[in-house]
Amino acid sequence: MRLRVILLGIVLLPILIYSCTPDSEIIDDNPGTEVQFSTDTVLFDTLFTSVGSITRRLRVINPNKGAIRLNNISLARGTESPYSIIVNGDEGTSFDDVVIFGEDSLLVLVEVTIDPNDEDLPFLVKDSILVRQSDIESFTRNGRSSSLGSMVKDSILVRQSDISQDVKLISWGQDANFLNNIILDCDETWTAERPYVIVEGVLVDSLCRLTIEQGTKVFFDNGASLFVQGQMEVRGDTAEQVLFTSIRNDGIFENTAGQWGGIFFLEGSQGNIIDHAVISNGQFGLRIGTPDDNNVPDVTVTNTIIQNMSESGILAFTSDVDAANTLVYNCGSHLVGNFAGGNYRYYHCTFTNEPTDFRRDEPSVQFSDNIVLADNSTLIDDLSVELINSIIWGNQQDELLIGLQQENARLVIQNNVIRTTQEEFDTNDNIIGQELNFPGFVSPFQRNYALDSLSVARDNGIPIGVEIDIRRLPRDENPDIGAFERIDPE
Repeated sequence: MRLRVILLGIVLLPILIYSCTPDSEIIDDNPGTEVQFSTDTVLFDTLFTSVGSITRRLRVINPNKGAIRLNNISLARGTESPYSIIVNGDEGTSFDDVVIFGEDSLLVLVEVTIDPNDEDLPFLVKDSILVRQSDIESFTRNGRSSSLGSMVKDSILVRQSDISQDVKLISWGQDANFLNNIILDCDETWTAERPYVIVEGVLVDSLCRLTIEQGTKVFFDNGASLFVQGQMEVRGDTAEQVLFTSIRNDGIFENTAGQWGGIFFLEGSQGNIIDHAVISNGQFGLRIGTPDDNNVPDVTVTNTIIQNMSESGILAFTSDVDAANTLVYNCGSHLVGNFAGGNYRYYHCTFTNEPTDFRRDEPSVQFSDNIVLADNSTLIDDLSVELINSIIWGNQQDELLIGLQQENARLVIQNNVIRTTQEEFDTNDNIIGQELNFPGFVSPFQRNYALDSLSVARDNGIPIGVEIDIRRLPRDENPDIGAFERIDPE
């Protein structure tokens, strides 16, 4: 009896252990148990050579109840691949014996760094992730029958073949002109042949000029800025705007503010022109500090979009700025902040912070003849503002503020749509309101600030010589307020 009990314990023990193992952790060796993928292609937007990408995520999914053992996960090009993958926290190009539990998934992280190719046009960079698992193809039993009590010799021959699945990896690489903490040559011209990447900072020196031709793209690394002490002319076109933006503009970075510093116009800089440009994802769009004794524009901005700035769209101190047909939206502090006096003219502009990615306590558009400096002293200068045929909007009840310490300010605030509770602005054919989307934008939540057919801004401007809108569409004899002229389909 004792012998039987011992034998019974020996037999039951492995059964009890086996029964405690969840089905999802038991390797399923049945043929045809394949994995699935969260996507069949991992795609990276255009990337600059020698600059790494953001991390893309791929999930390898086991839809079966039992676990699957993957013989290998690897890059098809192996160590020659510009891509790298991270599996279970380890980075490499090939990983063996990877187990995925039943009804679970494996996260694979993918990155790419592209070598220069000395090409002006973007070029394609391809690879694939291969996933191999063994599949039992067939088995045969070799041996012979034997009588009871005789030794039986037998063997199982197993042939295996690989089930191979793959996920495509696709990137566009772009060679660029990299500029790192330099002073540019005088009278330099940037063209659209290759993008320009500013790594730290670039200076246009005094008495020098930088010309940027239509279609040129300028990208800024984290914290980088463009400083202008001489003169800059940006000559874009409706079909080929000049782009100033962050070096990272794929994935979550596409519309993320504060990724680079800004365009700074320093004291002594005059006669700057920015036409048909898009400036996005920085701290400051234009920061202008060019005090002088005249009212000649230091910076003239036309047909331009400034968007997604963590601080200000147009920030100026004691300067002279002209802007027309300009759209500024989604800024953390000011869409327009012009302080310590100066001469400012804004015609047919659209300034809106609704919707906005930021929490704000101050009005989006501010003009002042003074500013308090760091040592608590106050800088005061004469202020002249012409704000005509423009939209000033946002999610605050009062989006326009004018602060004066002198009585000689020249203010022409006329034929605008303004979000305000201040009665002083309810004159000179200004239209004020508080209703949601009172200006009548086509789709503010999709950042479309053209005018819909019932907009209060339609035909309520006055002719001031701005005969086309931001898209170069003609304005009629009763122009619309804002940067966009509403053209009804025929």
